[in-house]
Formats: sequence, C-alpha cells, structure tokens
Amino acid sequence: MKRLTLKFGQHAQNFHEQEAQQLDIDILEMDERHGYVTSKKQQCWDAASIDAASKFIVHVAVGPRNTDLIERLMQGSHRRLAHPPRPGADDRWRSELSHSLSGHLRGVLPPPPRQSTMGRPPNPKYRIPRTLAHVQVIKHRQGQKLEAVEVSKAHGSWQRINQALDEIGYNIPNTSTVERFNGTARRMNAHQVRRSLAFAHRSNTRQAVAWWSATVYNWVRVHRSLRTPLEVTEGKKRFQQRTPAMAVGLTEHIWTEAQILRAPVYIASQE
Repeated sequence: MKRLTLKFGQHAQNFHEQEAQQLDIDILEMDERHGYVTSKKQQCWDAASIDAASKFIVHVAVGPRNTDLIERLMQGSHRRLAHPPRPGADDRWRSELSHSLSGHLRGVLPPPPRQSTMGRPPNPKYRIPRTLAHVQVIKHRQGQKLEAVEVSKAHGSWQRINQALDEIGYNIPNTSTVERFNGTARRMNAHQVRRSLAFAHRSNTRQAVAWWSATVYNWVRVHRSLRTPLEVTEGKKRFQQRTPAMAVGLTEHIWTEAQILRAPVYIASQE
C-alpha cells in the first residue's frame, strides 16, 4: 500500500508539473494547514496556493512551517503562471511571505543616470509593480476562540485591491477559497483529520498524499460554484458541471482517477 501511495503521489506531481503551465491567473490565495508526521508531537504543514476565480490549486509545498516552505510555494507558483498575479491574499504568514513576494514579483527600475565615468555604476533598484498587491488576513485568537480578524495591506494600493475584489464578487479581502479547500483536503487526507490519532509515518508519504489530493481536487472533483447553465436543457439537467481544471482552461471534460493514472507524463517535477 505504501509503495502504491508513493507511486500515485509522484505521478500526480509530475502530471501537475506537465499540465499546469502558463496559467492565466490574476488573484492567488495562500494558506497552510497542519498535520503530523512520524508522531503526534511533530507537526508538518501543507501550504497551498489557489486561484480565487477557478478554484485551481496552483502549487503545493509540504514541510516544517518556516521560510523555506514559503519560498518553495512561491517559486512553484510563480513558474506556472503566464504572468505575475495581481492582488493576492494570505493567512498568517505576515513578514515572511511579504519578503518572499517582494523577491519573486518585484520589477527592476531603469538604472539612474551616471554622474561621472568614475567608479562603479549604480546598483539596480527593485520595486513591486503597481498592478500587484498583497493583502494579509490575520486571525487573532484567545485560546480556541477567534477574537478578531485583521485585514492588512502589505503591498500595493487599496484602489487596486478593491478593483480586484469587484472582479470576483468579494466585498472585503478574505481567504475563503483556500479555507474551503483546506476543509475539503482534510476530508480527503486521513493524516489531517482534526481531533484524531492519525498521522503520517514518513514525510514522503505525507507529500505523496498531498499531491494526489490536490490533483484529484483539480481534475476530478466538480465544484458547485463553477457550474454554468446549459443553453439547451437536457431533461432535468440544467447546468454543466465543471472542475477547477475546466474553469482554468486546461481541459474540456471531467477526468477520473483512472484517466489521471493512465495519462503519459514526459517531464519530471522540479522538486
């Protein structure tokens, strides 16, 4: 069983690496959820980035909750996009994610004119483009009780943020899309069920299950909010059900787990 789990997870990761390229995505939400590996005393975090419009999981990173986890999530998300995303939202990561966003999404300003021919030329200056914005949704808790939710602008302008919110129908910045995915992922992964004794015995098993769950979520599971009305009804059928992969434009039909496993993969994951 363990051998099959690792094979399924590696195939799902390679399949995602091959198919999820040049994604036309404007808004990314990022969050992490915890579980356990080796024992109930050792936490292991699954970080995910998701498109707020299509609900497509762009990238998954697994490991300890530190700067390296954020860097791997940002690098994996950035290389799959056709262009850098516009406003993005994250939960909790604060300064670490802000620093990582600055490193991956910043632009280079034109070099300032030289005052003389002596000495070294001026160092390039970096600035995040005005079309980008970064919002943080910070939850303040007292024990198990949620006391308050703070919305903080890390980069960009509120005008740009409000423009993006209007495009997706949000009233205030939030991470509802990735939060809903976290709830679904916990039901698909026994290692992350709350208030249970389950945990992954090895980290590679944990990563394999994370990638398999994300791939099934993208290509197999239909999302109610993504359905579109049919031009001509077929009996009682009035809507065309869609998966996140269909919504983002990667496929035109709903896949099955068997079709994913039979799909040829010609490139390997970079992680």
